[in-house]
Amino acid sequence: MLAFLFITGLIFTGVGVYALIDPVTALAAPVGLQLEGISAYNQLRASAGAVPLVAGLFMMSSVRKETRVVPALWLVTLILGGLILGRILSLLIDGMPGSTNFVMLGAESFGFVQALYWLRQETTALTDI
Repeated sequence: MLAFLFITGLIFTGVGVYALIDPVTALAAPVGLQLEGISAYNQLRASAGAVPLVAGLFMMSSVRKETRVVPALWLVTLILGGLILGRILSLLIDGMPGSTNFVMLGAESFGFVQALYWLRQETTALTDI
């Protein structure tokens, strides 16, 4: 479980750093987004750069501080669950996206299921005490 949190934290941190440095190459271009103006860059750097960066750092910090494990697992579960929900709603409302979006949905779903598994393991262990 600690390996899961550390690897997930590395992925979130990497995506966050990449999006802060070059939001177009990291996030916009692969899914066909066109950014217009400073406000668009500001929004993408904040929501898709800084948020995953900070979340990833928190996930990685949980490996060294046991009291952060359950909150970090909740964080992974909620973020990935939100991404999955948004993608499914978009499928229903907007139609079929490109293949990149399906790859991201698959990766997010894989991580979500793992996070749920580890969260259940940790919370069950806490109730056994």
